[in-house]
Amino acid sequence: MKKLFILILFVILSNTNLNAQWEQCNGPYGKFIYTITTNNNNIFVGTNIGLFLSTDDGLTWNPKNSGFPNPDIRCIAFTTNNIFVGILGAGVFISSNSGDTWIQKINGLDRTDVYCMSIYDNNIFVGTDGGIFLSTDNGNNWTPKNKGLSSTFISSICKYNNNLFIATYKGIFQSTDNGNNWIPKNIGLTDTTILSIYIKDDNIFAGTYEGGIFVSTDNGNNWVQKNSGLTCKEVTSFCQSGNFIFTGTYEEGVFLSTNNGNNWIKKNNGFIYGNIYCLSTNDNYIFAGTNYDGIYRAKLGDITNVVDKYLLTENIIFPNPASDFLNINSENIIGKDIIIYDMLGNKLMSVTAAGVETRMNIGTLSSGVYFVRIGEITKMFVKE
Repeated sequence: MKKLFILILFVILSNTNLNAQWEQCNGPYGKFIYTITTNNNNIFVGTNIGLFLSTDDGLTWNPKNSGFPNPDIRCIAFTTNNIFVGILGAGVFISSNSGDTWIQKINGLDRTDVYCMSIYDNNIFVGTDGGIFLSTDNGNNWTPKNKGLSSTFISSICKYNNNLFIATYKGIFQSTDNGNNWIPKNIGLTDTTILSIYIKDDNIFAGTYEGGIFVSTDNGNNWVQKNSGLTCKEVTSFCQSGNFIFTGTYEEGVFLSTNNGNNWIKKNNGFIYGNIYCLSTNDNYIFAGTNYDGIYRAKLGDITNVVDKYLLTENIIFPNPASDFLNINSENIIGKDIIIYDMLGNKLMSVTAAGVETRMNIGTLSSGVYFVRIGEITKMFVKE
């Protein structure tokens, strides 16, 4: 009886959709939070009223704006010893003392509206409304790198192995020679106004203005739309924690995927509004920058404690009742362990789903009621 009670409680808890609890940080309250970047225990945010630093997981914020001609911070990046920021209308600034003072670095940078930045090895790439610029000498000099681009408004930059990818308002471009040449990579994209691009493992994610999310698993050669569960198609940002990937949308808040974008689960409990501009994580929290509403944070342990609501609501088991075979059919089961228990909680058989349909031979089971656990979801079926 005790085991039966534990199993019933287990089933109830397993079928509860747990939501992340977002809490509003104590500032900064700029109208627009454009970018959040974490570096060890430091959290830098760029807003329309300046740059701010938190060293206590967002509880308090200190301005770091000495030397800026205007406060419109659009991007932040780090090297070992320096911090770089891109400012709308003022170009690039560098600090070697944790943001206490700043020096402008714009020699050769003939476009000073800087929207994005990426640093690797000795290369600093910045994206502007006039194309891509590269510095190989710590920002002292900049060289345009626009050969092959049909759009020069750059919204995002990512590096994947030896390839560079940039997001523009006319699609995605790839360079295999450090930005000297660019080729379009848009096969499968139904919306080429790209707001964000992100690399997770071998998956390239693209967030668009009206088409939602597209994913490429073949180095950008082909793109597939991945909007299952996504209720807003204007996708502004991505970040990850372990195997979890998060996306921010402009009107519907934050969504989480546990399977590389095949399904998205809304995680918005605590937001006043859902206008998300940027996301970032550290070891303990995920941070979301909003429009009008400052910065929010949620504990990663809470937000990643998810139950797949698609498995929860789908009628994926058939037939039920079943005689000889039980079929579990859904694209959401791929890679999940499927385990059958009796009413006392004894494990009877298990298999890992390799495709969208798994067939289990239950002919040896006695007639009665059983439970099948699929990942974190438990469902009931009857054996005739």
